[in-house]
Formats: sequence, structure tokens, C-alpha cells
Amino acid sequence: MVYALGSRGGAARLAPSASPEGAERFLLLDGLRGILALSVAIHHFSSTSQHRDLFSCAGLAVDFFFCLSGFVLAHAYESKLRSGMTFAGFMERRLVRLYPMYLMGLALGITAVMALRPEARHALGPLASAGAALANLGYVPYPNAVAMPVQAVVVTAALFPFNGPAWSLFFELGANAAYVFIARISTAALAVLVALFALGTAASWVHYGPEPGWSTGTFAGGAWRVAFGFFSGVLLYRLRRPGQAARGLPALALALVVIAMLAAPLAAPGSVYWVAAAIFAVPLVVKLAACCDFAMPATVRAACRYSGRLSYPVYCLHYPLLVALFGGAVASRGTYYLEFAVYLAVVIALSHVLLTRVDEPLRLRVSAMRRAA
Repeated sequence: MVYALGSRGGAARLAPSASPEGAERFLLLDGLRGILALSVAIHHFSSTSQHRDLFSCAGLAVDFFFCLSGFVLAHAYESKLRSGMTFAGFMERRLVRLYPMYLMGLALGITAVMALRPEARHALGPLASAGAALANLGYVPYPNAVAMPVQAVVVTAALFPFNGPAWSLFFELGANAAYVFIARISTAALAVLVALFALGTAASWVHYGPEPGWSTGTFAGGAWRVAFGFFSGVLLYRLRRPGQAARGLPALALALVVIAMLAAPLAAPGSVYWVAAAIFAVPLVVKLAACCDFAMPATVRAACRYSGRLSYPVYCLHYPLLVALFGGAVASRGTYYLEFAVYLAVVIALSHVLLTRVDEPLRLRVSAMRRAA
């Protein structure tokens, strides 16, 4: 699961967030980001309803997102950081990219819990509600031991109670801050760091079980996960040779590999599958997808671009929408697929509207102000 569930069950990205400013586009990476975001949304709906979980290993989507983010940010910013871009300048750009949609997801989550889900509101209580809202508004986690019901499960000690998956966005921003300094080290030194982060990540998966990082008790595991995922992506970008390509590698084959990894029915805590997938398979798939070079039909190229654009809004909005629409009831077998279809339709539609009417226009306006300053 993508942020793990409590005693009546157990549940858990991308944080999908980076977008290159350079001329080169990695279209297959964009397409994969959309698949990853949707897998997380589907996983949270099916796992909290305790029906068949179609993506039982969707927690790996977070590791994909971290690795993709490192790769794409290295493409967009590494030369600028090495040429003197300041910490403040870089972090301002990252906050402009991440915070508006994050804030919309948080506002939706607060509204869903406080106005629509009295059982969740009562579980959280007034003091924890105020503390969590203030902390999460500041983009920081709120340590707690609160058990909140969501459909048929209880989510316990989520660091972001109003929008559980936002934990990965906190770690993403932390990795971005660290990258300002690590961007200047040699590739050999970076490789050593990534190897150390891999050991820490493996130990975290074994110690905490699947998907560490989302809860109060597994916080340290999230730091190891983002450190390895993000900086393995940076390392992959540095080792990528211009013009190097896996020509003719079918995009569909890679997409199917990712779907199979996320749907694999192997979720035993500390299992070899989780560790091997996060440390070896995820970077390998990102490397292959990034160097894929073949003629794509115009419609497929457009679909990949749109998938990449929509992935971050889907990730930010799907969980509070789940709580708002279905958080207080469990879908019966007779209505499950109808509710599932309604849920996905609403997630995609609202993601599109907020992306095109709020998020992208706002970022364009900020960019214009920055250029004019």
C-alpha cells in the first residue's frame, strides 16, 4: 500500500513533481508517471474498501517517483546549480512547482474530514486537528498516534492526517534542498553516497516492513527511501551518455513491466521482493525508459505529455477525494465497480480542472513576474 493501514487493515508517492526546463523531453517518463499516479489512486480505493487490491505493491510508485524526480531535476537544474544558482532561487522554484497543488489537496482533505466525515473528525479531535492543519500548512509532518477510519480500515499515526500521501512530498522537498549541495560533488562521490543510501533503504524495508515513511513510527525509513530514490535518479542522469538510446524498445513493454511490479501479490514485510524492486528494478526501469528512442505516433506523444502533467494533481487530490466521497462507508459488492468508476472519473476531472485553471496559470504568472523582476 502507499502509505500503510492500521488495525482494521493497512494503507500508503510523488511525489510526482519535477518538470524539465531544458529542451529535451523524456516522454516515456511522463507516460510512466501517469500510470504510477493512477495505480496509487486505485490502490487506495480498493485497499481501504477491502475488496481485491488491484495494485497491492503500489507503494513502489513512491520509489519510482523519487527516482524520476532526481533524474528530471538533474536534467533541468544540475548545470545551473553548478554555475551558481542559489539555494533560495532553486527552492523558490521548487515551492512554486509543488506547493499550490499540495495546498489544494490539503484544503480538500481538511474540508472532507472536518465537514463531511464526523467519525474521522471525532477520532482526530480538536487539538490534533488544529495542530495537524497548522503543521501541514507549513509543509511539515504532524507526529501523532491518531487512528482515523477510512472506509473499512483504520489509518493510524499518519504524518499528514488530512492527506496521507503528502508525506512523500515532504521528503521530496527535503531531498531537493539537499540536492543544492550534492549537485556539486563528483560522480564517484555520488555513487558512494547512493550505495550507502541503498544499504539504509534495505535495512528500513526489513526493519519497518513495506512502505516506511508515511507514519510517525516509520519516519526515519522515509528519509532513507527518498535519499536512495532521488539520488539514484541523479546518478542515472549523470551516467547517461548523450545520444545513448535503447532503440526500438517497446514503450508498451516497459509500461507492462511497471504495472506488473505494482500489481505483484508479494507484500510480505521485509520480503526480498520489496527490497529488490526498490533498489534494483526501479532504477533499471527508469534508465531504460529515459533512453528509449523510437518513433511515437503524435497521439501517443500527446498522451504521454498529458499523463505527465496530470500525474501530480492526481497524486495530490485522490486521497482527500476518496475520504470526501466514500470515506464513511464501505462499497458493497453490488455497487463497488460503479463507485470505483465514479471515484476515478472525479479524480481525473478535478485534477484536470485545477491543473489547467489554477496551477499552470499560477506558475506561468509567477514565472513572468520572475523574468520581469
